[in-house]
Amino acid sequence: MNKWLAKTSVQSLPANVAGTLAFLLGFLSIFRVSVIGSLQGNEIALIALIPFCALPMVRSLRSKGVSLLFWLGAAYLLSQITSDIYRNTPAHDFLRGWAKIGITLASLLVFSSVLIGNSTARVAFLVGIYLAPLVSLWTAGVSFTSVYAYKFGVGQLVSVLMFSCVCLVPTFLRKGALLMLFVVGVLAFFEDARSLAGITIIAGLVTVIQERVGGQAVPEQRGTSTSPWKIVGAAIILGLAATAILSLYSLAASTGWLGEASREKYEMQAQSSQSGQFSIFSGRNEILFTGPKIASSPLLGYGSWAKDRNYVYARAAELGLNPEEFVSDAAADEPDLIPTHSHIFGAWIEAGILGALFWSVVFWKTAEVIVYGKNIYGGRIAPLMNFIVVGLLWDILFSPYGGDRRLFDGFILAWIAWSDDRWRESRLGGHYGRDE
Repeated sequence: MNKWLAKTSVQSLPANVAGTLAFLLGFLSIFRVSVIGSLQGNEIALIALIPFCALPMVRSLRSKGVSLLFWLGAAYLLSQITSDIYRNTPAHDFLRGWAKIGITLASLLVFSSVLIGNSTARVAFLVGIYLAPLVSLWTAGVSFTSVYAYKFGVGQLVSVLMFSCVCLVPTFLRKGALLMLFVVGVLAFFEDARSLAGITIIAGLVTVIQERVGGQAVPEQRGTSTSPWKIVGAAIILGLAATAILSLYSLAASTGWLGEASREKYEMQAQSSQSGQFSIFSGRNEILFTGPKIASSPLLGYGSWAKDRNYVYARAAELGLNPEEFVSDAAADEPDLIPTHSHIFGAWIEAGILGALFWSVVFWKTAEVIVYGKNIYGGRIAPLMNFIVVGLLWDILFSPYGGDRRLFDGFILAWIAWSDDRWRESRLGGHYGRDE
């Protein structure tokens, strides 16, 4: 094992201390403080940990995986600062823009230095991060049976619990548990949680493929697990699966199998698309606003929380959309924002090409985790990590960056770097077994 891993591992801490710290870094997201926009409780805890983790954080940069992601992220932050200065971004906006990138980078280093290498800490963090939305819904008085609750808390927990079952069940029950992943995915469709449904089903397919390739064997024990043909085959299977999911959803929604509300939403989004047909971009019209802006300034961004009311009105009219849906106070917390609804396109609009480069590399490294089966180094939680990293791939393309993603994305980046380092060293002869 790399010396940096040995020197920075949280395993030198008592297990209960490591677990408690990790749990709090997840669960404290239920609290929010109005500082630099809105800081979550777990982000404040993360900042408080930095002085105690400073030396291990520096040591963690000896990892090739951590170093690559951190320095690309630092370039992204520098590009954001440069864009904000050039565009004369208001302080209220640029402070939030710098803070969200800084929190993700700090999260990457803190988790890489003192938590990611410990299986107890990893599980404790995930318990906290997925339990927090459920507690928030409960304290807000939202019914757990409502569609809103399923899309923004309950559904995530259901999928997480099912992937956890796959992690924990004995071998003779494993096939049944794998089948239930797809049942849960279909259930999410019926609850109008389409993104969650697609992520759950695709992550389930990834898990099934990994089971067929080598079961619980680590990559270097699978013989041909890194064969280029196997990677191409996996990509083709997942591509066909995504196409099939989209086609089945289109059929089910258009015929009313998913309920009248889903049918109306499907027809509205299909009609609002330029082709008049439903596609993976339907319901993500925000992405269509980014092209002309990026073409006008591909290298330099428009600043944190970039706004341009006139452009949004004109572009919406050009696309045949209702401009008020994108600029009114009723439609968003930040009126006049240039719509993006994507990690990568949002970063390109706000920070310029280096923001897009950062998320492009993250997308590539995340995809590598899937196709090379690197999640298996997590041992029992490998199926759950499949769900999480597939979710990150989706978020990079189709979900905004910010909010509770700031810290959680840092955790996932730490996981990607950690598993990548273990995989790289295994290919150089340092064979690693699974974490139990």
